[in-house]
Amino acid sequence: MPWVWMGVGAAALAACVHLWLRRKTIEATGPADQAVFWAWIIGGGLVCHFLFLLMLGYPTQHWYYVTLIAVLGLAIDGAVGQWARIVSVGRVVRVAVAAALVLVGATNLWTMEHMRATNLDRIIQATGPASPDDLIVLTQWESGISFNRYYHGRTPWITIPDIADHTLHRYDLFKKKMITPDAIAPELQKIRQTLAGGHRVWLAGGVLAPPPGTRLNPLPAAPHPQTGWAMDLYFRYWATQTGQTLQEVAGRVERVREVHPDQPISQFENEVLHIIEGRR
Repeated sequence: MPWVWMGVGAAALAACVHLWLRRKTIEATGPADQAVFWAWIIGGGLVCHFLFLLMLGYPTQHWYYVTLIAVLGLAIDGAVGQWARIVSVGRVVRVAVAAALVLVGATNLWTMEHMRATNLDRIIQATGPASPDDLIVLTQWESGISFNRYYHGRTPWITIPDIADHTLHRYDLFKKKMITPDAIAPELQKIRQTLAGGHRVWLAGGVLAPPPGTRLNPLPAAPHPQTGWAMDLYFRYWATQTGQTLQEVAGRVERVREVHPDQPISQFENEVLHIIEGRR
């Protein structure tokens, strides 16, 4: 879909250039002047938006471009509309392109319509047999928002890292974890205590397992000297710490297969579930 928008935007700019080049043969001055205006909106909007994202320095997701698409959609329609008034086949081309975009968009919408937004409901169902002495661990702290809303069981649960509020995305609390030395030590201790007591850990999500005997160097508090406030490094480090802890203390690991229904699931909340018990 991004390539489609790029192609349509390039075609709209070409239409603006075509109108400007034909300005002397056009009786009315409006179309040529508006072509310049829409060309500036398209080109300037792209440049300014990407400069903003570059200065922001965030890893982007597709929703970061919704505002840009809204502005470009208006500008593209205005530019092509002016071009269609001057060129004999312009209206036919405009309608044909609009119909093609509707078909392409409908295909994506159909796929999204049949895609699950999450499988945490299946994970909640699978953790039904968990006892109050067990522990549910979500390795993605963002998943705690959905889990907090729908889980009403009796088993305690935490996220990695664990934060105090799971009602919404509390990046301020996550930032506090980034500046805290040995930030997930309490979470790892809960995992050890649960397994040491002969109970089970229900692990929702993945971890990173380093080679046996690997010694992890302490991660400095944010901002990191090389990566600054980027979260990915801390995600990976905490996932590795969790994986190493489980390697050291877990006796048996069993994957629960029933949490993946036979339909597509959004990549943002498609978690695996393992039952971990015993001691080494």
